[in-house]
Amino acid sequence: MSFSKSILKSATILICDDEEDIREILAFAFEDAGCHVLQSKNPKEAWQLIHKHKVDCIISDIRMSDGNGVDFAKKINQTCPDIPFFLMTGFTDYQGSEVREFGVEALFFKPFVVAEVVEAVALKLQSL
Repeated sequence: MSFSKSILKSATILICDDEEDIREILAFAFEDAGCHVLQSKNPKEAWQLIHKHKVDCIISDIRMSDGNGVDFAKKINQTCPDIPFFLMTGFTDYQGSEVREFGVEALFFKPFVVAEVVEAVALKLQSL
């Protein structure tokens, strides 16, 4: 499946992960695609950014030293269900079908292929 790169030109992507390297790698890829990228190291910071900026998509780690991505996904699903939410993890007890109940579009396992994450986000934004 292919997507129009123009869909990413006006998108604001929020990346929430306590690992700075992961945030930077994803930020670089999305900025290279033309996105505006916001970064946070935990759900609390991310929540503050959502209230200050229009966010088109969220990509969050599940396990962070200062938060839980599943709880964050549930909160977003209840309060901002129109924002697509993607989760990433190194390991998890959750399956893709389980996290979909919380409004999660996809679950990416680290190490992931960055281009696949960008494509999944673009395809979701294109479908809206």
